[in-house]
Amino acid sequence: MTALKKFITFLLYLTLTVCFLITIALLLNNYLYANNLILIIAIIILSIIFLVSLTYLYIKDKIINRVDLISKAIINLKGYLKKYNDSTEVYEDKIIKTDELEEIFYDIKEIEEKLEDLENNIFQRESDYINILNAMTNSFFYLKAIEDKNGEYIDGIIKDVNYAGAELLDTTKEELINRKLSEVYKDFSIYKDQIFEMLKRVKEFKSECIAKEIRIIKEKWGVISVYSLREGYFSIIVNNVTEIKKYAEKMSYIATFDNLTGLLNRHNLIEYLNKLVSEKEEFSVYFLDLDNFKSINDTLGHSTGDEVLKIISNKLKNIYSEEINVGRLGGDEFIVVRKGKNIDEEIEKFSLSISRMLNETIKINRYSFNTEASIGISYYPQHATDAETLLKYADISMYEGKRAGGNKIRVFSPDMLENVYIAARLSNAIKNNELEVYYQPIYDVNNDKIVSAEALIRWISDEEIIPPNKFIPIAKKNGDILLIDEIVIRDAARFCKKIREKGESSFIVSVNISHALLKQSYFLSKIIKIVEEEGIAPDFLRFEITEDETIDDSEFTANVLKELKKLGFGISLDDFGVGYSSFNHIKTLPLDTLKIDRSLIFSIEEDKRTFSIIDTLINLSHSLGLDVICEGVEKKNEMELLKSIGCDKIQGYYISKVINKNDFIEFLLNFNKSHESDILNN
Repeated sequence: MTALKKFITFLLYLTLTVCFLITIALLLNNYLYANNLILIIAIIILSIIFLVSLTYLYIKDKIINRVDLISKAIINLKGYLKKYNDSTEVYEDKIIKTDELEEIFYDIKEIEEKLEDLENNIFQRESDYINILNAMTNSFFYLKAIEDKNGEYIDGIIKDVNYAGAELLDTTKEELINRKLSEVYKDFSIYKDQIFEMLKRVKEFKSECIAKEIRIIKEKWGVISVYSLREGYFSIIVNNVTEIKKYAEKMSYIATFDNLTGLLNRHNLIEYLNKLVSEKEEFSVYFLDLDNFKSINDTLGHSTGDEVLKIISNKLKNIYSEEINVGRLGGDEFIVVRKGKNIDEEIEKFSLSISRMLNETIKINRYSFNTEASIGISYYPQHATDAETLLKYADISMYEGKRAGGNKIRVFSPDMLENVYIAARLSNAIKNNELEVYYQPIYDVNNDKIVSAEALIRWISDEEIIPPNKFIPIAKKNGDILLIDEIVIRDAARFCKKIREKGESSFIVSVNISHALLKQSYFLSKIIKIVEEEGIAPDFLRFEITEDETIDDSEFTANVLKELKKLGFGISLDDFGVGYSSFNHIKTLPLDTLKIDRSLIFSIEEDKRTFSIIDTLINLSHSLGLDVICEGVEKKNEMELLKSIGCDKIQGYYISKVINKNDFIEFLLNFNKSHESDILNN
C-alpha cells in the first residue's frame, strides 16, 4: 500500500501549500480583511482538512480496502493453482515491484499464465482419459439420467462411449452419442425390470451395482456394472463375456453330450437312469453294439467309421420321445432307455424295430455298408435296482448275442451271470495253471495215417472241464487271450518235439492264434523266442487264423502271415464256410492249408448242392497248391465221400475226440502202428 500512502502525503502537503498561498494572498490584501484575517484563515484550514479527511476516507473505503481484497484473492488463487501446476514460475523472484498496483498487475499476469497452463493440462488429461477409455477392452458408457415423474431413473442419454462400447453394439460412437439407452439396446424391454432395479439402487445408495450375466446383442453376452456419478449422471461398464460363455457352454455340452454324435454321454446317461430309479418308474435298458464295426475302422479309416457312427446316431435320434432317450457309451456302443411297463411282447417288438432300423444299408461316398447290431436288454426293477448294474446286465446280454453270431437280441437272465463269474475266475485260473492244452488228431485219408494235431485249450477246475466256448470269448474281451495264446503255442512246440522224438518225423501241430496277439508289435519276436527256447524248427508248427478275425484287418493280417511264412511256419485258414467267407482270402493270404468247417460237412450225404460246393472248394484249393482239411467228420460215410472228391485230411470224432497229451501219444502210436501193419498185410 506504499503508493497510496505517498498519494495521501502528497495531498496533505498540497493542502498546506494551498493554505500558505491563500494566507499570503490575504495578507497582501489585508486592507480589506484586516479585522477578520485569523478567522478566515482558520475557517479555510478547517475546511481544507475536512475535505482532505473526506477524500482519505473515501479512497480507503473505495480503493484501498478493495485492493486489499483483490490482493488476498490473488494470493489464494495462486496457492490453489499451484496444486495443479507445480512448474508455474513465480514472478516476484524475478521482478522488482515498485508498489501494490504493480504487484497486482504482475500477479494477474502470473495467474493468466497459470490458467493457460491449467487449461492445457486439462486438455491433455481429457485426451489421456479418452485414449484410456478407447483402449479399454471393456465397454464404457457415460449417461445423463432420464427420470420419471417420481424422480426415479428409468433410462439414460448416452453422452460418451468408448470404441469397445460401439463395437459391442455393432455400431459407431457417433451413432450412439445423445441417443437413449433404450433405443440402442435392443433387449432393453426384456431386461427392463433388471435395469430399473440397478438404476434405482445406483440413485438411492450412490453405489456400484453389478448385474447378472445378460445378453447384449445377438450372440454377445456381458456382465454389467453400473456406477453412480454426480447428480443426474451414471456410467455403465460392460465386461464382454461372450467367449467365456461360449467356452462354458461348450464345456457344459461336452459334459452332457457325446461330442461326435450329440447323444447323451455315459455320465449323463447314468444320471438319467438314476433319476428314473429315484422316481420308482419302470423302464428297460437296451445296450446296442455294432457288429464288425472294427473292420470299417481298420479297412476304411477312423474318419469313415466316425461317419458311420453319426449316421447310426441320427437314426437313433429319430426314436426320441418323452418315453425314449438315447445315449452313446463310447466306441460303437449305444444305449436306448424306454420308460414304461416291461411287457415282453412290447419290448420284443420295440427291439426288433431298432434292429431293422440299424440293419438298413448305409452309403458313404462310394462305400455301402449293411450294418448290424447285437442288442442286450435289462429291466428295472425286475433285473436290478441301480443304474450301473442295469447297464452291466444289458452289456452281458448283448455279449450273449455276440457269442451267438451277432445281430441278435437277448434279454438278461440270471444264468448269464455265469459268464461274469467265469471272467472273475479266469485270470486266477491262468496263474494257477488250471488251463491245459488238449489235442485232436488230424488224419491223412490218402496215407491212412495221423500226421498232425490241433492244439485246443481246456480249463480244468475242481475236476470240472470248462469248455473253450465258455471262456475264450471272455478272454478275448478282457485281454487274457494273449496269455492263453502263449500257453498254447509253447505247449504245442514241446508236444510236437516230443512226438517227433518218438519217430513221427514230419508231425505238425496246428495252433489257433487270435487277432489280438497277431496285431501285437512283439508278436513275431515272441514266436521266434519260443521256437528258440523250445529247440524246434518253425516247420513244427502251423498257425491257424479264422475268417472272422482276418476280415477285421486283412491287409495287416496278410503282411504278418507272410513274415511267418518266410520264417518257415505253416499257415492255415480255419472255419472256412462259417459266416462271412471270401475266396479273396484264399487268394491273398499266404496259406498252406484250408480247413472247411463242420457246418458244410454235416449235410454232405443228403444235400447235392453241399456236396458240389465242397467238391468245388477242394478242386479250387488244390489248383492253388493248398492242402484241404475237413473238420467235424463224425461218420465213415462222410470220410469216404470226402476222400472220393480229393479231400486230403479229416478231423473229427470219427477219428478221435479231443484228448489230453498222454492219451494222444498212446492213441497216435497205436493208430499209426496198426494201420501200418494193415497196409503191410494187404
